Amino acid sequence: MPWLALDYKERIKKEELFKKFNVTEIPKLVLVEGDSGKIICTNAKDQILYLDIEGKNFPWKSSK
Repeated sequence: MPWLALDYKERIKKEELFKKFNVTEIPKLVLVEGDSGKIICTNAKDQILYLDIEGKNFPWKSSK
């Protein structure tokens, strides 16, 4: 896969990420600004699948 992935053995880091990004389902797609690490959108999967299928409002901004 061309994206970054966490090794299975890094379970502690996985739990930290689950908490930070409020992961309640898999897959979960969160947009994060690369330079600052600022969370841009926490529901990107829903945006792609249901809310903005054509991507007209990309990058989506979360209300948080």
